[in-house]
Amino acid sequence: MSFGIVEVDNIERIIEDTDGNKVKVSNAGELLVKNAIQTPVSSTSIKRTIYQDVNGSSSVTDDWIIPNGVTLYLQTFKGGSEDIDKSSKAILELIDGGNTETLGVAYCGGNNFFYQLADEIIGDGTKLIRITATRLDAVKREMYVNWSGYYE
Repeated sequence: MSFGIVEVDNIERIIEDTDGNKVKVSNAGELLVKNAIQTPVSSTSIKRTIYQDVNGSSSVTDDWIIPNGVTLYLQTFKGGSEDIDKSSKAILELIDGGNTETLGVAYCGGNNFFYQLADEIIGDGTKLIRITATRLDAVKREMYVNWSGYYE
């Protein structure tokens, strides 16, 4: 059986055998595997999104307070921007009183990002999850930033 590289970019390669079976491999030679993200049936799903034009040198935020007594399981952080350069930034944060913990940061421009998360946070009615879409230059652009998960 022979193999051939059918598609290459600067992040991954797709390798195909003579039967048409394909696998994705990173440039470092690691097999790339995508696992389905599961949400338990007995839980409540949550998705929060910013999808709008963001004015140059400004930010748009979305806050969600974690209800008291529940555990939030963060699963994904994703987004993108219509830029052609890296002049947009997306941030995912946990804010607990006066403390801020950064859970994810992505600089994006003309591309998308996707992070799979495994954070568990117990709510007390004051902790919140904040996403921020920020333009780093003076140009207004459309941005999309989203986090998802579930709580029980």
